[in-house]
Amino acid sequence: MVAAAPSESATPTEPATPSATPATGRRIDLEQLSFVLPRSFTDMGGYGNGLVSGQTWASEELGCIVTLGRLVELTEYTLEEAAELALANREPTTREPDRVVGGEPVSMLIDQSTPALTTYEVGEVGPVVDGSLLSLTFDFQRDEPASAELMESILATVEWKG
Repeated sequence: MVAAAPSESATPTEPATPSATPATGRRIDLEQLSFVLPRSFTDMGGYGNGLVSGQTWASEELGCIVTLGRLVELTEYTLEEAAELALANREPTTREPDRVVGGEPVSMLIDQSTPALTTYEVGEVGPVVDGSLLSLTFDFQRDEPASAELMESILATVEWKG
């Protein structure tokens, strides 16, 4: 099968960083996806209000928080539509090139609204899983090279389900 040429408005999709060493530690196996967190991460519990639900893990040692968010009861969004919606609703947020994580295209957004932190939001938005838009969010100290490596090591272990 021949793939159609991308439209001019499409954002190129880059592969996940191939040199990332996959995280080793506790495997998080959820209904929508699974991934591995380094051993220093602890479970901080879940949250939810009917529209948004999720689960958070943190590592004080590594200075990082990882959150899986699930926006429920959404219509089908394309990767482009979901990323544009997120950009329109959060300031200041920038978009890095889309990537492939766990075999699925994801958008990569950076929210710099908190001065001391850089938040990378990695969202699997095409297709929506069970009517929900999923996102993995990584909060870590800005200008800390080990933080980016940590995020890449976790992303290297992501397996989407559904």
